[in-house]
Amino acid sequence: MLLPGTTAPAPVQQHPLHYPHGTLFMAPGPAGQTVGIPDSPPLKALMVKEFRNYMAVHERYNLDFKPASDTWQARALRLGVRQMQRRAKEEDIIDRRAARQLKKCGQGSVWNV
Repeated sequence: MLLPGTTAPAPVQQHPLHYPHGTLFMAPGPAGQTVGIPDSPPLKALMVKEFRNYMAVHERYNLDFKPASDTWQARALRLGVRQMQRRAKEEDIIDRRAARQLKKCGQGSVWNV
């Protein structure tokens, strides 16, 4: 990122090992877990806002794999299972028909090349 009218990049605080004073809680892994969140109401309010946004996106775009039986997700899941079973049955019928035709032609099996 360049500052307007200059060729030097803007200073950023993204060093992988050095965290300025008061930001060590943002470090990944165990290093960040050893330090508590600063007691700053604006920072905590921002973190709560981001968490609520994350949860709203998660709830909106992720499906429950074991939905309650009276929801639209359960009906869609049952319909999808039925469609997959129907498709598998149709493919099995086609495979049996092809095997019968190969036997009539005297080729026996597809694998006998």
